[in-house]
Amino acid sequence: METKEFRLGRMKCYLLMLAYQAPTVGWVLGAVVVATLVAGFMVSPWVGLVTVGVDAFLCVMVMSLIIMAYGLGSVTGCNMSLHTLSVTAQTLSVNFEEGAPLVFEKKRLGRYTIYPGGIVVPIDGRKGGWIWVASRAFEQGADMAEFIKRLYDRGEGE
Repeated sequence: METKEFRLGRMKCYLLMLAYQAPTVGWVLGAVVVATLVAGFMVSPWVGLVTVGVDAFLCVMVMSLIIMAYGLGSVTGCNMSLHTLSVTAQTLSVNFEEGAPLVFEKKRLGRYTIYPGGIVVPIDGRKGGWIWVASRAFEQGADMAEFIKRLYDRGEGE
């Protein structure tokens, strides 16, 4: 079974990396941003405007760290390229227009997490990360349900 071609937007991929792979960093970053904004605007409007710039810089730096730590050298980065997913009895394949597909054994897949617009399927082991399965890659919701069922079916039959 194969999906239609799709890609995950850059910003959504980065935010999913933050939410899925480094949630503590996200919560700490949010708390620091809110605390500095509140403190800055309590001192004066001008200091508050400066803290907006400092917080924007801090957010960019933290997101860059997250991208380097979790996006590079893992399968997660492939979500931003145009691709299809196909599932067989034993494997999940990420197929690109050009180049060799990435093939993962089903036993490396972890429990999926539901997000708006699709699911995140974690992959363990070398070059591990996660794969986004977009709901828009299927004609109907039943097709996505069948794909997920086949994705987690560890049996020998197809």
